[in-house]
Amino acid sequence: MRDAISQSAAWLWQKVPGMPEMPDVLPRAEVPVYLVHKGRGAEDYFFVFDFEAFVAASRKGAFVRPALKLFAGRDDFDRDLFAGHFRKSFAEAFDEMRLALRAEQEAKGQRWGWLGWVPDVALLGGAALGAVGMMVMALALLAGRAVLPEIRMPRLWSKASETEKLEARIEGLKGRVDQALTRISVALHPELQLQAIRKGGPGDPDEITFGDWPLPEHVAEHLEDGASVPVWRREDG
Repeated sequence: MRDAISQSAAWLWQKVPGMPEMPDVLPRAEVPVYLVHKGRGAEDYFFVFDFEAFVAASRKGAFVRPALKLFAGRDDFDRDLFAGHFRKSFAEAFDEMRLALRAEQEAKGQRWGWLGWVPDVALLGGAALGAVGMMVMALALLAGRAVLPEIRMPRLWSKASETEKLEARIEGLKGRVDQALTRISVALHPELQLQAIRKGGPGDPDEITFGDWPLPEHVAEHLEDGASVPVWRREDG
């Protein structure tokens, strides 16, 4: 029996012209997100979005159910402020990733799962990109059943007013997504804890137990960026 998320995705498939038949159960792809503190304050942080597994699945043409996994160096940040910051940063990072991979995708004549959906985004402007990112985030937050029915994609030849309606619906989703984000679980990561302490946050580095918790190399190299960034390994990486 399909779970609530797969039911919502099935609804989405029926509403969008030209979508392939959706499988009964979407395969799962983790999207680890690293909340990196860059200063003394609890609200002074940025995100590193690790899209490696997500991009790998999409390169195989798969539509996947993303699963957000949040790691941080401290957990005393304000959840309401975090929700708005995360939503905006995720949407921007996801769109940046899609655009970066689009040329490679088109050169191979492929439609890569979520990365290849709504191929001619120029006809819908920024609304199409925002809609795809919002749907991915909704599925990742296990809020698909409540959130996705609010989105109805206009056909590519629709009037501008239909695109404006889409933008309004996406705007209306923000509150629901933010509520789900305030409830997301946070795992303290030793390397991020040490990073937070080095930047002036509370804690004693001698009390951190590292164990077998290394950050992926392609993530660790972005700890000093200071701004949110999407990362993934290239096919030859």
